[in-house]
Amino acid sequence: MVDKEELNITKAKATPPLNLNEAIEDEVLNQKTARILKNDLLLHEAVIKNEADTVRKVLKETVDVDSRNNVSY
Repeated sequence: MVDKEELNITKAKATPPLNLNEAIEDEVLNQKTARILKNDLLLHEAVIKNEADTVRKVLKETVDVDSRNNVSY
């Protein structure tokens, strides 16, 4: 018979989904990376919702052209 405690040790825990607020507050990410993630999300959300004014506002912000995202693009 297998002990319940043994089963808990061998179970792999699934990683929780990315929460932008947690990502921004996480000490691993610096402020620059957090700003890029936030602006990337804001731009996509504004386009999906067809909010032209918000798209213009996000696109006018200063961007580091040498920066990379989490998939190194």
